[in-house]
Amino acid sequence: MLSSLQLATLAGVSQGTVDRALHGRPGIRPATRDRIRALAEQHGYRPHPGAQELLHGRRRTIGALAPAVNLIFFMDLLAELKTALAEQECRLSLTPYDGAEEFRDALAEFAARRVRGVFAIPPSDRFPLPDHLTADMPLACVLNRCAGRNSLFLAPDERRAGRDAVAVLAGRGHRRILHVTSRRDAFGIRERARGYTAEMKARGLPPRILKPADDGALTAALATTDATALFCMNDEIALRCLRTLARAGRRVPEAVSVLGVDNSPTFIRLCPDLTTLAWPMRDLTRQAAAWLTAGTVPASPPPPLTLVERGTVGGNPNPFCEGHR
Repeated sequence: MLSSLQLATLAGVSQGTVDRALHGRPGIRPATRDRIRALAEQHGYRPHPGAQELLHGRRRTIGALAPAVNLIFFMDLLAELKTALAEQECRLSLTPYDGAEEFRDALAEFAARRVRGVFAIPPSDRFPLPDHLTADMPLACVLNRCAGRNSLFLAPDERRAGRDAVAVLAGRGHRRILHVTSRRDAFGIRERARGYTAEMKARGLPPRILKPADDGALTAALATTDATALFCMNDEIALRCLRTLARAGRRVPEAVSVLGVDNSPTFIRLCPDLTTLAWPMRDLTRQAAAWLTAGTVPASPPPPLTLVERGTVGGNPNPFCEGHR
């Protein structure tokens, strides 16, 4: 793309004259202004957004850091954030990262570019950051926390989500409820498992947690489990469970109920029958946008995850084999 220096060379004028012509400033003859604008149109010149922001002191770019994995939930989350930022006349600049070192490097680059703020999905919980990186750049984190200055963590009550999932399934008569989760150490993963465990114990039921290493381990575990309900850490795991159960000839929800978490729009279009707990994506991204653009701290916590009934949760198929509680 043509630079302002190249445009000035084509027009035989200075960069300052180009700037005056393109922004309608005084101190330039009309004929010169019209010639510069015509050349800019002819060669597809567009002012560099970052340079314009620095020049006019109006920063409109919000950086985003997300793990370099193809998860539909992340894509939907960033799309929702983009919409929220557009309402504030800001744009999103995404950098995928792979690992802690790339995360720090990308954050340092955003700081050097003087972006207005950064929305991040950190690589681990309580991820340490030097204070100077975010001293003049607010950081909004979801799913994991950052330990650093000027950082805001946004999350629903994930522990309550685990408890609510058990309450939903136990309310349908299920007693053998298996929590299928991930081996990753992340705030949401850990808190949902804690909520599940606490609610199972409160109801006098033994907690059962499965962290399969791969699809083979998941297939082997579900082929032998006597669980009548699966509480899955997220919808992606729930889909893997649905496929595994289908291959094993176990019908959902007649033989086994499956409950997920997230309800991200694109995923649900691909898997429209899944009963799930909806993560408050819209509320959290708008809170993030307010913090990154105006420094507004949420006055109240986001709403809890809510049940969205579809077709994968039913009653316990063997209620009389489990005794009465």
